[in-house]
Amino acid sequence: MLHLEHSVFGSIEPYPWQMQFQGPGEAEVTGVAPGEYVLEITEGANNTRTLTVNASSDQQIDSSTALPMAQVSGTVQGAPPAAPGTQTFLGLSQPGKPNLQAVNPDGTFEFKDLAPGSYEVVAQAAGRILNVDGVSATNATVEGHRVTLAGDQHATLTVTVTEGSTSVVGFARRDGKPVAGVMIVLVPADPDTSRTLFRRDQSDSDGSFSLPNVSPGSYTVIAIQDGWTLDWARSEVIARFLPKGQPVKVTAASGHVVKLALPVEVQPLEPAH
Repeated sequence: MLHLEHSVFGSIEPYPWQMQFQGPGEAEVTGVAPGEYVLEITEGANNTRTLTVNASSDQQIDSSTALPMAQVSGTVQGAPPAAPGTQTFLGLSQPGKPNLQAVNPDGTFEFKDLAPGSYEVVAQAAGRILNVDGVSATNATVEGHRVTLAGDQHATLTVTVTEGSTSVVGFARRDGKPVAGVMIVLVPADPDTSRTLFRRDQSDSDGSFSLPNVSPGSYTVIAIQDGWTLDWARSEVIARFLPKGQPVKVTAASGHVVKLALPVEVQPLEPAH
């Protein structure tokens, strides 16, 4: 069985393709527009392999190059006790393709048949995002909050999470005056591997803002006028705003509130010419 998915603006969606078998082990797929696709090949009950295809013209694909799916299991440490009727979830997600699995009462979890590639580790409980403070792995590569899985491997993860209790507060100013309605972003030191550490808020009428549930670490706070359409989680997009931001460091001893010593300069969405 073949399954084809298409990446559109960072989201994965099924694609209306047609398939005709040409002979033993051969099939022709038609109606495929140019773009990047994920092809899943299932042979038997427990043998699924995956292949990324860049369709730009007619081409022949050797299915033997498809990689087996990865299996992942592990434990979550530090999760708050689940209140009655609530559940803690762990996620291994890719852009446009969230993948959450329930964490068992003993802290264990399992993901089956994940395509080889890079995933962001996220966690939530009772609708609240939990801070991922650390990830370690066997049979997988870890960089910050990202895990890279190889095919035909059973990876074991240990994920440490906490409920953030520190808020970063401050004021947005332009020419010394408060500015309301601007987008405030807390940017972690390594945006590419720590997307779950981002926080956002909108400044109030007096320019004040509050960024809640911040994990210990080093950050830069920036303020952007009309920034709500900005793809702020991409490091190459947010980089030009960082030099005029306010640095802040949160530690385990910071307490419940960290106040910025200086106001955050409001920057225009587009640079002046």
